[in-house]
Amino acid sequence: MLLSVVIHSMLVSTALGSGTDQEASAAGQKVVHPIPARILEFDEAKEFLAPSGEIDGNVQAISQTLLNPTELFTLGVSQGEEDVRLGPIMDIKEDLAGNIYILDGQYNEVKVYSSGGNFLYAVQGPSEGEPLGVYRRGSSGQIFFPASLEVDSSGRIIFADRSNGVRIFERTGKTHRVSTTLPSSLEIHEVCVSEDVLHIHGFNPDNHHAINRVSLLGNTLNSFGAIYSSSSPLVHRILGMGQIACMDSKIIYAPNYLPVIYSYSPTGDMQWAAKIPDFQTLEIIEKGSEVSMDIFAKPHDQIVRIVPIPEAQIIVQIASFTPEGLSTAKRGRKVGHDALRTYLMSARTGEAIFVGDTVPQIYAVTEDRVYIARRHPSPQVSVLRR
Repeated sequence: MLLSVVIHSMLVSTALGSGTDQEASAAGQKVVHPIPARILEFDEAKEFLAPSGEIDGNVQAISQTLLNPTELFTLGVSQGEEDVRLGPIMDIKEDLAGNIYILDGQYNEVKVYSSGGNFLYAVQGPSEGEPLGVYRRGSSGQIFFPASLEVDSSGRIIFADRSNGVRIFERTGKTHRVSTTLPSSLEIHEVCVSEDVLHIHGFNPDNHHAINRVSLLGNTLNSFGAIYSSSSPLVHRILGMGQIACMDSKIIYAPNYLPVIYSYSPTGDMQWAAKIPDFQTLEIIEKGSEVSMDIFAKPHDQIVRIVPIPEAQIIVQIASFTPEGLSTAKRGRKVGHDALRTYLMSARTGEAIFVGDTVPQIYAVTEDRVYIARRHPSPQVSVLRR
């Protein structure tokens, strides 16, 4: 999700007015972020790679599943009717019945498929109360900035619109119906559900916390996750953007551009922090009242996916980018990263093992399936047997 935004922004620059770091505001001195001392718990964080090379659970079996899956079927074609084509894939989820939900970033909708891959209907977000289940274009209230998708245990579709809040769709028979729209002042990046509470990852200028707890009725409960110390709202926003995942009694938070992953309780108490070795950080330049980020300047790493799996573990995928690879991607020839490292991490301890660099980008894992997405030559979702 974040990568598609960043690739099209070679240089980010903004006037911040007051509130920039003291070092930068004094005589326009340049400050290069991130500064390790300003990363929360960085010095105290445990090592990410397990010393013994093993973590909780049946590690070898899971690793082999990821390295040698069996393909069941593929969704998405380059040509055909609108209900079988896919745009850029923002998120994928599966419900308890095995139905598949794909958040489509081009058509601005959630496509719903049966467990066997048959298209059922598309959810577009019309005006509140209007029934869904008919595949159509241009209805009122269409989702314009889809960011993240969740399907809870009752079959509700919960998804975040980057600029327009969160919509909740209740299951009604064989379709879904809008039940609640939760406006938000946040720029939303991702949402997950734990203990019937929404955990929304997003920012506004007045709140340096990256994770916000909101009830399904729309009541704000609390916020947490301020992981980088800076008085610049833009520096904090860039270095706070990341991935979140809700698991049993845990919220996992991985900032995209920082070499650390955090575990919190559902109410926001930190449980552990794990430091990623050999992580090349993206430089954020602050000078006076301006902040800039040139992704083509130097090689850098980015945490692009954290995916919970039923064995109380997390798949962590880190992409490495070079100026040459990003320039090629800008011309539309490939995805942009030069390498994709996949790790398997224990949610209990934060320790991980390296799985390999041949695993494609993973979007969801269930007890018996793995969902991966491809962008080229056209957007597709492959459904694999574990």
